[in-house]
Amino acid sequence: MKKSAKRQEQNRDNQHLKTDGLSIERLDEIGILLAKLAILLVILLLLTQFALQFGPVRQLVTGIDRAEGEPLTLLLVFLHLGS
Repeated sequence: MKKSAKRQEQNRDNQHLKTDGLSIERLDEIGILLAKLAILLVILLLLTQFALQFGPVRQLVTGIDRAEGEPLTLLLVFLHLGS
């Protein structure tokens, strides 16, 4: 008797958890999907930033280098900072 009363109470509690026909399980699935999508986007961002470190790739993707003028090398930057 106690188990069925407890189960009915849990069912009543679970009914208010449904939102516009979406169950909590479905909302959890959507949340997991969004988390995986966010991780994928961060990985793509890191790969893109890494790829832009190389001149040929950067020239294919963006034309900003042509508008910047003379590129500085690290040696020139260190020499300038040292003096």
